[in-house]
Amino acid sequence: MNASKNARERAGRLGFEIWLSVLPHSPDVSGVPHRREPGSRPADEFRLTQVTDTAALRPRDLLLALHRERAYSTDNRTIMSAYTAREAVRARESAVCLVTSVNATHVMIHQGINIPLGGWGSCDPAMFGQPWRQNIPPLRLHIPSTTRTVARLGSLDTFLPAVHEHPDYPAWCSAYAEAERQQNKQPAHPER
Repeated sequence: MNASKNARERAGRLGFEIWLSVLPHSPDVSGVPHRREPGSRPADEFRLTQVTDTAALRPRDLLLALHRERAYSTDNRTIMSAYTAREAVRARESAVCLVTSVNATHVMIHQGINIPLGGWGSCDPAMFGQPWRQNIPPLRLHIPSTTRTVARLGSLDTFLPAVHEHPDYPAWCSAYAEAERQQNKQPAHPER
């Protein structure tokens, strides 16, 4: 395995571990989340709560917007009732959205944001929580939604300090910088 790939994998892994560590999770729950019986499910403070009113939301909130019509192995009701917030994000990591504005009936969201997903493409520490592309306008999401189950994860302004204060944050930044250096060393079109 080459140095560039090792550096990218390390940066992606560190970012993902840090991101998951700042999400609510209970060490008291065990077993496979979708098989938990009602008595062994996480306490309310560790689970997600469905958002049914825009009054509960603010700009810069992070949402987990779970599609209802897609065929997933675990349905949204189970995720909302049996998973901790950390487990829910891990199960549906690409469903995390950033709220840009709120009105009485809907929110505007950036559906694709930079949060570490375990790989190289989304793990830039300087871009955490920012839209993937600034030139793509936000999407309208009605609350309550007929197509998605929506839950508030928290404010990006709360997550950012927690990420920056994590003891492994400097290692993540270093790993990312090293991965970029390694990436820039490689020729654009390797000779065959």
